[in-house]
Amino acid sequence: MRAVLASLLALTACWSDALADSTSSADPNAPINAGVEKVEVTGEGRVAGGAPTSFVTVIRPEEFAGRAVTLADLVGEAPGVHVRQYGGINGFATVMIRGSSADQTIVCVDGIPLNSPLGGAVNLADIPLAGLESIEIHRGFAPASLGASAIGGAINIRTRSPGERHSAGGSLALGSFETGMASGSADWGVGPLRWAGSAESTWTGGDFAYLDNNATDFPTADDRVKRRDNNVSWSSALRLRADAPLPSGRIVSVSTEWLRRRQGVPGIDALESEHATFALQRGLIRAETSWWLRTFGGSELTASLDHEYTSQSFVDPDTPAPQDQTTRVDGTGARLTLVATPTSFQRLSLLLEPRAQTAEALNQLDPTPDPIHARRLSIDAVVEDEIHLAAGRILLAPSMRYDLIDDRSRGGAPGPGAAPPAGISAVSGRLGALLALSSRWSLRGNVGRYYRAPDLIERYGNEGTIAGNPGLLPERGINADLGVGLRVGHLPGSGSGSGADRFRLEAALFRTDADDLIQLVPLPSRVLKAFNIGRARITGLEASASLRLTRGLTASANYTRQKPIILSDTTSYGADLPGRPRVEANTSESLSIGRAAIFHRFSFVGPDSISAVAGLSGGLPSGRAGLTTLPARYLHDAGVRWKMGARLDASVEMDNLLDRRVVDVARYPLPGRTLFVRIATAL
Repeated sequence: MRAVLASLLALTACWSDALADSTSSADPNAPINAGVEKVEVTGEGRVAGGAPTSFVTVIRPEEFAGRAVTLADLVGEAPGVHVRQYGGINGFATVMIRGSSADQTIVCVDGIPLNSPLGGAVNLADIPLAGLESIEIHRGFAPASLGASAIGGAINIRTRSPGERHSAGGSLALGSFETGMASGSADWGVGPLRWAGSAESTWTGGDFAYLDNNATDFPTADDRVKRRDNNVSWSSALRLRADAPLPSGRIVSVSTEWLRRRQGVPGIDALESEHATFALQRGLIRAETSWWLRTFGGSELTASLDHEYTSQSFVDPDTPAPQDQTTRVDGTGARLTLVATPTSFQRLSLLLEPRAQTAEALNQLDPTPDPIHARRLSIDAVVEDEIHLAAGRILLAPSMRYDLIDDRSRGGAPGPGAAPPAGISAVSGRLGALLALSSRWSLRGNVGRYYRAPDLIERYGNEGTIAGNPGLLPERGINADLGVGLRVGHLPGSGSGSGADRFRLEAALFRTDADDLIQLVPLPSRVLKAFNIGRARITGLEASASLRLTRGLTASANYTRQKPIILSDTTSYGADLPGRPRVEANTSESLSIGRAAIFHRFSFVGPDSISAVAGLSGGLPSGRAGLTTLPARYLHDAGVRWKMGARLDASVEMDNLLDRRVVDVARYPLPGRTLFVRIATAL
């Protein structure tokens, strides 16, 4: 790995030498971002640690103030993003970006990855909204600062730093189906220490009405309306952060997060489970500090150390094969980041991140329990450069990364013993470019190769129903995107007090060619085993626009159209990848009138293939006859928020205004018309 890093540094030095003459006419004292920030098309400004050529959506708390929403609701409103919901209010939900699977999407909190080495997607309901600073959605490419490679993209939740003043606030929302959301936050200081804390609790009875189709699309005479059972859930979360100054002038930040959740798992509409339950407990802790160095023309060195543990259990006594599974995952990682400006036109970033993860899975019903013990050691090294040319009108952003992963496992049925170790080393990279066509228009694009390493269950699953395959190759993908953006501060002809004071437009084409897709395939012994068997291609268009008028009207719209095609050599060749609707769109409008504000949201999700892929699952008919499609859904939400005083406001919100009976994923019912009343205060 030393040789790889040395080569990357040498390559970066060559870039600097080769470009020194070409930029000699530029002002050597000009900032490296001169001419680039003017044409930023994301509308949120530069994202810390993210390449300026990337397509990023940033959501901040003030944008959803007054709404009774969850993280899944907010993320699902971004272009190129699809959220799959498994029923309930604040229930299990996963995210997919640009047609990737949920496993191929990285989800982090302050850069700490929440994706388990045992596999499975991150549940968005396990991430509280209280105490966050922003939600960053990186579409297509994960930034080097996250230290993780993702085929589809990444989501990073940034938690809030302590404020300069003492403050406190809280909110309470009550709604239909015995639903409630309570949260509070505070900033305070004790001597030189600054603290920030937040807490959040959610609960619901979840007994909404839904349409049971009796597991048949036709005939409809056997359909009936039922009440959701075993859909109770509650969760509690706490976040704390402390900033402490050191004698040297540096600041050390220590943050921690704790979460507990328990819920029923009711199943799909026609096959309910009355007693299945799921429980989770998670803890995070992270410490970080930075140094300012005089080397490389001035640079910043940041070091951090983090630890995460997750314990979860799933119990289902009602199935023909009862389950009582307990898993625990522990992970410890360190990160060293150097950001330097060796020249006036260059910004160089280096990242080194070692991480160790251990996982244990135990079947409590096994008469001879021998739990799976697995561990993963990894080290990521990334170098990323930003080269500004033509007085800042052109920006090139090349990056390369090297990943080394070593997996080991022992135990598990059908017999004890150690599985052979399996290692992966991979080199991937990206080249991004941005061209400032004018002070308002810009063109940007990226192309690169990324991958997803197989999880420990896919490599070492030895639980009786899943047989691991240590020889699995990573899922690999080549991503490319190209987009144009417009950002206008004041439209021509708009005067003070009227007209538009902000308009943004962005449109991008994207494509992903995925290779070596991992699929669990049934063996003659009725055991599932993971194989690299597939290819897929996803092409699409995403567009977004937002407008703010000085008279208090704001509006935004997002549209995504994609074509997710299976290219594997199976009978499903040419069919759509399941769980990826071809069309999604949403709009949002808000009008302020005095102390009140009226808002409305509309969302559309097109038809969606949901069943397993024929020819890969082994249990479906050949051809496309086994594919099942969810119908399209149209949902409207509306509400009003008003200021009741300088520090008090209230809101009333109605979701699913038309009371549509809709389902998601594999026919998990979603709530009908839902009313929320919310009150919030700041001290």
